[in-house]
Amino acid sequence: MAEGQQLQSLRAGLDAWNAADYEAALGLAHPDVVWRVEPFFPDMESVYKGHDGVRRFFKTFNEAWEENSLELARVIDERPGQVYVELTFRAKAREGLEFEAPFHQIYRYDEDNLLVEFHGFVDEADARHEAGLDDG
Repeated sequence: MAEGQQLQSLRAGLDAWNAADYEAALGLAHPDVVWRVEPFFPDMESVYKGHDGVRRFFKTFNEAWEENSLELARVIDERPGQVYVELTFRAKAREGLEFEAPFHQIYRYDEDNLLVEFHGFVDEADARHEAGLDDG
């Protein structure tokens, strides 16, 4: 089965992130994108709005890491307007500490396949609920 445009856009965004080409990643997002993150990392706001807000997220997030990468572990759900994935985050802190963890993320797209909302989760149950995949 051919990969949908939303998933292609998500992969292009991950490639841009891994290349530290954050402007290329923003080129895949609507100017009014909403970027939501859980308070897992210190000094992070819970919501960033617009390209300038997401630039602020990128800067704040990357200050702690000497290097980091995201790898698509699995696509959990893909439907029109939404892709829900599990990613593996790998990083090396500036102090040398190495970190690896799974994160659940929901990407929502408009009719032009521009990212309009990102929501990152630590807890899979919370992500499944937000994605509309409750098991009950």
